[in-house]
Amino acid sequence: THTHTHLNFEHQLGPMLHRLAALSTSRATLRRLFSTKQTDTLVCRRETEGARVVYTVGLLPAFVESLAPKKIEFLDVPSLGTLIPATRALLMIETDCGKKHILESPVTGEVYKLKELQPDSPLAAQITSPKGWAVQLLSVYEANEVDEEWEALEQSPLPSKS
Repeated sequence: THTHTHLNFEHQLGPMLHRLAALSTSRATLRRLFSTKQTDTLVCRRETEGARVVYTVGLLPAFVESLAPKKIEFLDVPSLGTLIPATRALLMIETDCGKKHILESPVTGEVYKLKELQPDSPLAAQITSPKGWAVQLLSVYEANEVDEEWEALEQSPLPSKS
């Protein structure tokens, strides 16, 4: 009877270990497909769509808070199809006191999509991560290539649940 129980336990353990291995593999895949990093002013989310890599860029909440009590009144973005090299101007914001901030692109990419801004909603809320964003860039790298600019960025902490 003891041997039978031992065999039964091994029989049950095998499928469980297989499921754990599959879960571990899927988490690694998710990290490769979706990850978020940041600069001093921007949050950048990397998503893989087939062979393409798309970066969704929004303002870092701490940067927006550092502007207070000023409000963001104006946002200037490049036109669709523009190739933006890393560390070159991606966004220009202007506060209600007229101060301009030029925000550099964290990665190289082609402007793929621009946020449709709602005039009846505060601009900062629409373009501040984690829910808001300003621009999407199509990477010059494919999903299976190493993107050194992306690897060099700081890993962004997970948003708090507050």
